[in-house]
Amino acid sequence: MKVLHGSIIGLIISYALIIASAQGQISEKDLNNSLHSTVLIYGSVQTKINDQDTTLYWGGSGTVLSPSGWILTNYHVAFYQDPADSEWYFADNIQICYNHAPDQSPIFLYYAEAKDYLKYVPLQSDYALLKCTRDNTGLPLAEDANLFPYYIHVGDSDKDIQVGHDIYTIGYPDYAFGSVNCSRGMVTNIISSEDLPRIRMLIGTDAEISAGNSGGAAVNREGKLVGAPTFAYHGLAGYKGYILPVNRVREMIGAWVPETELGAPVSGRIIDAETGRGVIGAAFFVLLPGIECSEVTNENWKEKTYIWIKSGLDGRFRIPFMLPIENKYSAVILAAGYQQKNLEGFYDIRNSKPRDNKIEIVRLR
Repeated sequence: MKVLHGSIIGLIISYALIIASAQGQISEKDLNNSLHSTVLIYGSVQTKINDQDTTLYWGGSGTVLSPSGWILTNYHVAFYQDPADSEWYFADNIQICYNHAPDQSPIFLYYAEAKDYLKYVPLQSDYALLKCTRDNTGLPLAEDANLFPYYIHVGDSDKDIQVGHDIYTIGYPDYAFGSVNCSRGMVTNIISSEDLPRIRMLIGTDAEISAGNSGGAAVNREGKLVGAPTFAYHGLAGYKGYILPVNRVREMIGAWVPETELGAPVSGRIIDAETGRGVIGAAFFVLLPGIECSEVTNENWKEKTYIWIKSGLDGRFRIPFMLPIENKYSAVILAAGYQQKNLEGFYDIRNSKPRDNKIEIVRLR
């Protein structure tokens, strides 16, 4: 009986390992979609170097976010930084090359332009959003034209990926000598800011990231885009690659690309109901799903799970990342000299454009 018992345990363990292995791998359908949704990008600019007319060329990868031609990439792929003097060059032309089959070399289909990158993406975040605007002959494209048969689904780099999870980096290393490349690896570490709420800054991986991979797709085992392969190095501890989390630019994506259905950034202004002036320093507590305002009392509110935001000048507030669209949220606002304000379903997160909320609070008598 002991031998039989041991055999059964062995079978159970083996079966569990098979299931775990199957759950850790991306499906063929999601992998195919990710490969088809990754494009090769070439940039060029005419300039003068040492009083000589010169054309600079560079390249990298990008990820298709919608059929109408929105593409996410790294800033250093959309624009060129001269390694000699660190000067940035804005491209005269950005070419988008697409692979109709993952085992074939991509072909040049469209020209693209960068969209509002300075407003939404500070330089240090190394992200840029492109829009295909002309065909490969230079003729303008219709704004709503269906240009790509495949596009990637944007994930949540805070929730969809953790240390130890499988991750796939997809792109065109060395500017695509051949087909699109895919490397499977593991999330080895995550670097976050020290501020509260903490923001993920980089996702470390042992998946291969080479020159040209920058700006491509980093997808999890569900085929969701969780970031862009951005840089790698070989140090004393060996190879280390880093992915820029996609949540760094969810606001930009939600504002420009309706197909992603990310909702919109939650922002607004807390004002005095009598004067209409902003209340500086009001504390804004967004209760996480499953917690209602009625459950929060003066005694237990610190025990409840929430996102804490403090309004700045003129009472303006902004939640620094997007809230998932499938949930409804409640909020509590506290300000010195004012009555507590409870808001149930305070924001329609399914609205695909940014919205400026005005929330009135009443002074204590």
